[in-house]
Amino acid sequence: MTHSPDSIELDGEDIACLGMRRADRSDFFADLRRQAFEEAVARLPKPPKPRKPTLESVAKQASKAAIAVARYEIKPDGTVVVVTGTPEPVESQDPWPLDELRTKETQQ
Repeated sequence: MTHSPDSIELDGEDIACLGMRRADRSDFFADLRRQAFEEAVARLPKPPKPRKPTLESVAKQASKAAIAVARYEIKPDGTVVVVTGTPEPVESQDPWPLDELRTKETQQ
């Protein structure tokens, strides 16, 4: 018995085994719509990267928030570190104190 290609009946399982699927009128353009959507999304411009905060803007924010800042540190990658607390007084490490520079006449 020979079958012509027009007379072969395939059920859903046979079609799935062949790696095919039956075209449905409501689903006919779904793949084209999905592909067009993906291409449109790929063409959209990427959002800009946020700017790194400047030392001035960080200082303003700390001041506005009433945070006691001991010092600000800027790392090599540009990040700003805020060290909170009260600032420590800087001790003079001058190798030549002013008293030694005075002449004998002014010391009297």
